[in-house]
Amino acid sequence: MPLSDVNGRSYGPQTVHLTETLSRQFVSATGDDESRWVNAAPPSFAAALLFAVAPEFLTDPDVVPFTRVLVHSDQRFKWSGPLSHNSVWTVAATVTSVRSRGPMNFVTLAAEATGDNGSSLESTSVFLMGDKAGTGATDERAEPSIAEHAANESVAAVHLDDGAEPTQIAKSVSRLGLMKYAAVSGDFNPVHLDHDSAVASGLAGIVVHGLLMSSWMLQVAVAGTSGDAPLVDARIRFKNPLFPAEQATITGSMNTSGEGLTASLNATSGDVTLATCQAAIVRGG
Repeated sequence: MPLSDVNGRSYGPQTVHLTETLSRQFVSATGDDESRWVNAAPPSFAAALLFAVAPEFLTDPDVVPFTRVLVHSDQRFKWSGPLSHNSVWTVAATVTSVRSRGPMNFVTLAAEATGDNGSSLESTSVFLMGDKAGTGATDERAEPSIAEHAANESVAAVHLDDGAEPTQIAKSVSRLGLMKYAAVSGDFNPVHLDHDSAVASGLAGIVVHGLLMSSWMLQVAVAGTSGDAPLVDARIRFKNPLFPAEQATITGSMNTSGEGLTASLNATSGDVTLATCQAAIVRGG
């Protein structure tokens, strides 16, 4: 059957108990500021809420044949309030679009999470999916040792100011770090954990989770803000893969417009753009 037959299909609901322990594990796995998130999880925990239900979609028997190639290409989150510790969230998702382009399919999965603390989260994900083995031209690479990584810098001292010079921090993750992120986020896509699966998808080797890179960018976006719900909206576009132990640079700048404060973020490795993000900041945050 064509993948378009799952258009309109729903998944969930699933329940997530956002305990303080789970939040702290997520903060640790993403290298966030532990001193900042004492009453709520960071906004990037939205990724874990999404992946409470996304695996149900990805393991749907009608979808599985099309996961031989699985790339997260675009992500949007909208927050209505804090992701408070000890809140309980109900998450459900629906396939809202399937567009075919040759052997590949662009699938949009819309998810909504509601918390018993009165907050809600909207998520829109676009996945590139295919049922044929990847044919990437990149030479296969040897994987680094399991704990190897490049420099990591904290966002604790970062503050984005309107009109100021862009802020930069260095981020990297080891293969062990990818396992820890998968465990706390629920994102077990094999291309992040298994070399052979990554190569079969047309990649040179294991690649870093796109949503882990997005968490690095969102950390910079909210640097210098206050409160437990500093973001309104964020849109992330994933452009190129980052490999474990490679160095990424997160660059952020702030600007004010008629609509409020907006943070512009880029993740790069050398001259290669890995991902971009536009994030709307809560006024007074």
